[in-house]
Amino acid sequence: MSSIDSTVRLVYDKLSAKTGFCGKFVTNEVLSLYPSQPTLSSSEKGVSKYANTTDSVNVIHVTENFILDDHIVRSLVAEACSIFYNLQIAKEKTNDVFLQTSRVYRSTIRAALNKLQEAVTEETITQEELQKYENFITIFYSIECLWHLVEFLLIDRSTLSVVPNILEWTKFHFPSASQAAADMLINKDRDLDFRGSYWGTIKGLILQG
Repeated sequence: MSSIDSTVRLVYDKLSAKTGFCGKFVTNEVLSLYPSQPTLSSSEKGVSKYANTTDSVNVIHVTENFILDDHIVRSLVAEACSIFYNLQIAKEKTNDVFLQTSRVYRSTIRAALNKLQEAVTEETITQEELQKYENFITIFYSIECLWHLVEFLLIDRSTLSVVPNILEWTKFHFPSASQAAADMLINKDRDLDFRGSYWGTIKGLILQG
């Protein structure tokens, strides 16, 4: 479900205020609410006293936004299901197959992230959609980042040492130090020691090898 706004606001009528609501699912996703008063077997003929009322009645249809309602996320889920289904039916499940599947899955997530970034920059986007897509970007970027780390720690056996892979992962997911250093070199800054970000950039470059 979407976490943007899960509050349900009901506009009830006079009859609903007297009798209360009853609800039935008209589809798998839509709940229909209407005025109804429970009747007891001891009541006269088992009929509510409001049965013949002439008051206006509101029938309210309540639904919830699901994450799969968004076409970008729905496409990502469909592709991911296809990727892992193909892995399940693969005759040979070698380490190379697992590694290739992992890389294809990460590429699919990256493609979805690019689509979400494009959606965020559209001029017609609403504030609600902007918040939703920003949440999606945070979630899927975190998934891709952690999956990449797990990939070379547990799946990729092409190298005896994980240090080169960790350095590559750090440069790819945390490029701020390299970008800051490039900006300094392009701008040909002087008195770099006095720049507030200088030593932070140096430490970042050291960590990246």
